[in-house]
Amino acid sequence: MSEFVKDVSDSSFEKDVLGSGKPVLVDFWAEWCAPCRMLAPTVAAVAQHYADTDTVVKLNARESCGNSSGMPISRAAKTPTIE
Repeated sequence: MSEFVKDVSDSSFEKDVLGSGKPVLVDFWAEWCAPCRMLAPTVAAVAQHYADTDTVVKLNARESCGNSSGMPISRAAKTPTIE
């Protein structure tokens, strides 16, 4: 985990994402997802590059399914999906 990427959960999602004063990139990931793990360094690099203007957070889709199920995420392509 990068110091520029914050972990969020169902309990902190509203405050950290919906209540953020900056644009937020949410990385929906899962431990079993090899492509998610492969993208982690790229997500961390994006977070570091945009640290002054944007927020990057990770939400474990398996553990925090309450928020991931309500997001407009394409179901045609499996995790990860970038829209």
